[in-house]
Amino acid sequence: MGRLSKLKRELILESNKRVLGEDKLGIEPVINQSARPVGYQMFFEEGEDTISDSDKTMAAQHLSRDIMNSLSTIEKFMSQGNIPKFITIGSGTSSTGSRDRNAELGRARMEEMKDIIFTAFDIVGDTTGNYVGKDVIEDLITTKTNTSYKPSDLNPIYDRNRSVPRDMERYGFVVVRPLTTMGLDKKSIGSVGDKMRGADGYVYEDEEAIVKAIKELETYSDIVDLDYELRNNGGLEGFINKTIKDGFTSMGSDTEEREAIVNAINNAASNSGKGKIAKINFAPGGAIVSIML
Repeated sequence: MGRLSKLKRELILESNKRVLGEDKLGIEPVINQSARPVGYQMFFEEGEDTISDSDKTMAAQHLSRDIMNSLSTIEKFMSQGNIPKFITIGSGTSSTGSRDRNAELGRARMEEMKDIIFTAFDIVGDTTGNYVGKDVIEDLITTKTNTSYKPSDLNPIYDRNRSVPRDMERYGFVVVRPLTTMGLDKKSIGSVGDKMRGADGYVYEDEEAIVKAIKELETYSDIVDLDYELRNNGGLEGFINKTIKDGFTSMGSDTEEREAIVNAINNAASNSGKGKIAKINFAPGGAIVSIML
């Protein structure tokens, strides 16, 4: 872990300590992978870029329940800047007509999708009596391709100005993936560490018990916290490579255990919206697990 990453981690830990308490430092906001996303999609007439107020309200009411269910997580973690962007919006245009006009329509349709989200949060505010600021809502929204809109493709052999537009290309959509919290508290991290140390015997290591303990990790924060918990045992990576070793024959190979550990760590990192941080490398002395924190 680099110096700046360590500093950022320490600042987040201090903030979490004040907000959540000393025993819940590993808890973090994540997309709820077990909950079904809720969404809304509509199609625009050629050249149109607005949605009626009644349609916006209908769509917003459909989305507001999942936003309501995510509100407590937003309240707890928004000040720390680590809330996943759990609302996705997007729009499309046909490839016929001028590119400038399509870009203009695409941006306007994106704004209509954003207005649906603002209305959904207002509906939540009407229920709770507390209204989330638009600047905060903006920070919770992402676009599908991180661009203003996605135009459809038209083979360059065709004349854009004369070709017939396709209705299905003129769309707008909103998807809400509910938030939840995951992660192990300080006591649970200590328990995982104890299980791993207990499986490191003088005569032989209980690789299955070590794998089972690592599978208890839920988030990237858990990985970092376990790495610190095992600081006197070589850290998480060092402990794994000290205990998960290949024998002298193919029957003694720990390939399966190594792969299970890498998958468990990457799954926990994925819950926090991160890419793969663990992999198997092959060194002269045998295979090892590398973890990039």
